[in-house]
Amino acid sequence: MDVCLDRPDYKVNLFFEQPSMNWDGFVGGYDGLSRLKKNWEKFENHARALFQGPLSKESKSVKCGFILVWVGDTGRDIFHCRWNNLLHPDYDDPVGPEELLRNFRLFINCKIQSHLSFLAWLVAIFVCIIIILSLCLNADLRRLKRD
Repeated sequence: MDVCLDRPDYKVNLFFEQPSMNWDGFVGGYDGLSRLKKNWEKFENHARALFQGPLSKESKSVKCGFILVWVGDTGRDIFHCRWNNLLHPDYDDPVGPEELLRNFRLFINCKIQSHLSFLAWLVAIFVCIIIILSLCLNADLRRLKRD
C-alpha cells in the first residue's frame, strides 16, 4: 500500500510500501511465538528503514502514529492495554518511535520467556513424576525379591 503525505505547510509526496505486522503465532505454542518474533524483527527493520529514510523529517508523534497504524488491531489492543499513557499530550517529553518499538519488542520477548518458563516447569514436574514412579517400582521389586 502506498502513502502520500500532503500538508498545507509543506508538500511532500512519498510513495513507499508500508510495513504491516503479522501477529500470527501470538496465541500458540513455541513455534508460533518464534514465528511472531521473526515477524516483529522484519516489521521493526522495515519501520526503522522508513524512519531513517523517507520519514526522517517527521515528528515523533507522527512516527508513533505510523507505528500504531502499521501494527494493526492486535498491536493497538496491546498498546492501549499497556502503554496508552505514553502518548498522552500532557507529557513534557512524549515517547518517540524508538521507545515504542522497544516496548513492543520487550513485550514479545517477555511473552516468549513466560512460555519457556512454563515449559521448564512442566518438564520439572514430569521428571519428578518419573523419579517417584521409579522409586516406587524399585521398592516393589525389592519387596518381591525378598518374598
